[in-house]
Amino acid sequence: MPALDVTLALAGTTGLAFVSAAVPVVNAEALTLAGAAATPGGVHPALVVLAVTLGQTLGKVALFLVARSGSVVWARRLRLDRHRHPVQRRPRHWPPVVARPVRFVKDWTVRALDSPVATAPLVLVSAVFGIPPLLVVTVALGVRGRGLRVFVPCCFAGRLVRFGLLAASVTAVF
Repeated sequence: MPALDVTLALAGTTGLAFVSAAVPVVNAEALTLAGAAATPGGVHPALVVLAVTLGQTLGKVALFLVARSGSVVWARRLRLDRHRHPVQRRPRHWPPVVARPVRFVKDWTVRALDSPVATAPLVLVSAVFGIPPLLVVTVALGVRGRGLRVFVPCCFAGRLVRFGLLAASVTAVF
C-alpha cells in the first residue's frame, strides 16, 4: 500500500507541475520546495524533482505545440484581415533606467530566436534562471516554428538544474 501512496503523490506532483507550466499562479518552485521538505517515507527528494521537471517539461511542450498550431491559424486570419483593418500601434515610452535593460533582453531574445545556434542557450538560460521567462520563450519558439528536438532536452535539463538546486537547498536545511 505505501508504494501506491508514493505513486499517487508523484503523479499528483507531476500533474500540478503540468498545470504550473501554463498557469503562473500554480508555482512549480513552491511545489518543489514543499515536496522536498515534506517527502513521505521512502521517497527521495530527487523523485520529487524528477516529477516536477517532467510535468513542467510536458506542460511547456503542450504550450509549444499549441503556439505552433495557433500561429498558422492566426497568420491565415491576419492575411485576410490586413486589407480590411490595418493595425496601428502607439509607441511605448519607458524611463531610460528601465528602457536599456528591457531593450537589451528583448534584442538578445529576438536574435536568439532567429538563430538556430542560439536557441539552445536561450532555452537553457530561460529554464534555469527565468530570464527571459520560459513561458514567453516557449510560445515564441512555437510561433517561430522551431523544432522540438532542441527545445525538449534543453527545457528538461534547465528545469532539472533549477528544481534540483531548490530541493538541495531545502534538504540541506532540514
